[in-house]
Amino acid sequence: MKGQTTRVWIMALLLGLVPAGCTTAIGAPAGIEVDKDVTFPITIEKVWYRTKKVRLFGKAYEASGKLAISETEVEFTHKKGRIRIPGDSMRRVIRGKLSPDITNEWVIVHYAEEGNEEVAAFKGALFAGDEVDAQIYSAVVHLLEAN
Repeated sequence: MKGQTTRVWIMALLLGLVPAGCTTAIGAPAGIEVDKDVTFPITIEKVWYRTKKVRLFGKAYEASGKLAISETEVEFTHKKGRIRIPGDSMRRVIRGKLSPDITNEWVIVHYAEEGNEEVAAFKGALFAGDEVDAQIYSAVVHLLEAN
């Protein structure tokens, strides 16, 4: 009986996380600077991708693949397909947490698609380092500002 009560409390806690704020976190850590010298195109081979879907269990990302950033678009290619974000559809770019993943910093791109605001988040794959994330952030910010 005691073990069952504990499981009920744990499930109630986990289910309570969703309405309690497991959504897209807005904000960027202090001290993030955009590199002024960005040369397009930029291709990064090992990048994680995710959307704003809430995931309580599993990986922090939805797909791993190649990110290409040009003067006109962001394109992410992975095993199951391709995501294209035209520069003129981008609304804002931030760097921060994307809930429920409280560990990783993501480059979060807000863009319009068929009248809806969508979110695509990117970061260098495991052990890629902060330099890769800074490179992604700088390139996407330059693309946004150019459009």
